[in-house]
This record gives sequence, structure tokens and C-alpha cells, in this order.
Amino acid sequence: MDDKNLVGCCGIYCGACFAYRGTIRQKATELRDVLNEEKFGRRIATAFDWIEDYSEFSQGSKSF
Repeated sequence: MDDKNLVGCCGIYCGACFAYRGTIRQKATELRDVLNEEKFGRRIATAFDWIEDYSEFSQGSKSF
């Protein structure tokens, strides 16, 4: 049953919202785990100029 208290100020039912369900956080965590597993920051990111500052991204991803 839908809870009528889960209607956000945007007017959308929270149970249908990716932000409320945590989809973005879950996928960000999965991405962080894959990058860590592949040692992306140490083996791959350093070889490409277009990746810019991976260390900043890596620090931010610790909050997932």
C-alpha cells in the first residue's frame, strides 16, 4: 500500500523516485568498488591526461 506521507514537495510519490530509493547511491557505490578492484587510480587514470584529477573524485567517492 502506498503511504500518502511519501509525496514529496515536487509532487512525485517518493517510492517511485530514484533519489528516495537510493538508486544513485547504490550505483555510485558499485562504480567505486569496481574502480578500486581494478586499481583504476593507480594503474589507469595516471596514463590519460583527459581523466584530470582522479584523486579528487576518489576522495569524494568515500562518502558513498
